[in-house]
Amino acid sequence: VHYMMKFDNKFLILAAMLSVSSLGFIRHYSTFHNPSNRKILSIFETIRASPELIARKECVEKGCVLVASSDEYDRFMSKAVIFLINHGESGSQGLIVNKPSAFTMGESAPNIGVFESNSLFMGGQDGSDMAIMMHKYDLPGLSKYIGGGIFIGGIRAAKDLVEGFKASPKDFKFVFNTCQWGPGVLQKEIEMGRWDICEVPNHLILSQDSRVYNSLWSDVHLSLLRAPK
Repeated sequence: VHYMMKFDNKFLILAAMLSVSSLGFIRHYSTFHNPSNRKILSIFETIRASPELIARKECVEKGCVLVASSDEYDRFMSKAVIFLINHGESGSQGLIVNKPSAFTMGESAPNIGVFESNSLFMGGQDGSDMAIMMHKYDLPGLSKYIGGGIFIGGIRAAKDLVEGFKASPKDFKFVFNTCQWGPGVLQKEIEMGRWDICEVPNHLILSQDSRVYNSLWSDVHLSLLRAPK
């Protein structure tokens, strides 16, 4: 079973070189200051009023979420929220879930069909120009359960669900490339204070709404500050 999609488009390499933070700020600023969208703030007010939605974890494991320290200045890792898809003696691998690229799936992967309007997110600087599809559906024999209510893989079955009106295209999140750590490296970075470890509801991790992912890092940080240690 294959869980990753190969992109042949050469221009996708540019995506890894683009800084999307300014685009995200513009989208977030315009949303916040548009009176018709003020009700969206209730999403974040709910998180802030109920920090138990975000649970701190003591140890790192597959399926947990890494939240970058506020003094992290690496271009990719700054304000990153990372869903960990692999962790073990051979190293660790995760996906940044709150940084969209400048491209849609239709622009990046011809013939993607029902997912052509989905945003393509930048998962990190590592990988072989591959994309991973994240979602909440158990597709027996086609998807792989990672943890936290999140699966990866099963593109053909996912298309069938959408075409059969049993799922929405936005239920499926595509992430290009990954973050990778060698054996023991991630644990050392955690001990240095570069990362907080926590559990985050899967609907926030999978969200493709700019009003959610643009504030995800700050909302999770605030929840962790208010959560009992």
